[in-house]
Amino acid sequence: MTHKPIKTEFRWTGDGFGNACARFIKQVKRVGDIALYERQIEKTGTVESYEVIRISRHNGYTLGGQYVAPAETYPGSSQFGKAGWSCPTLKVAEVLFAQKVTEAQATAAKEEALKASGQSPKKRGRPCKVKV
Repeated sequence: MTHKPIKTEFRWTGDGFGNACARFIKQVKRVGDIALYERQIEKTGTVESYEVIRISRHNGYTLGGQYVAPAETYPGSSQFGKAGWSCPTLKVAEVLFAQKVTEAQATAAKEEALKASGQSPKKRGRPCKVKV
């Protein structure tokens, strides 16, 4: 299944203040599902902070009678600390980015080794009920 790629630049007004406090968010770099974004204050153009995120995906869904195609997604505010991290400087963000890329690559290698040995990686959550 192909997913619509995440935007590399977008305008964000989701803080509840609307257009008055809009932010411009731009991707600096990406490796696999880990990305580093720069966050600027739209009015002044000054860099406010940096965000390191783990990109997630959804397989499509229907919302209000409209179908939303499969796509990559930016973590919501409730996911920060789990799939998104805010950093005050580029230097701090790059260190965290490198750490998260290394972790993601180690996890992928571990899952690949499990698949090669015939085992399946452990899934989180409740097991699916199988109808017989």
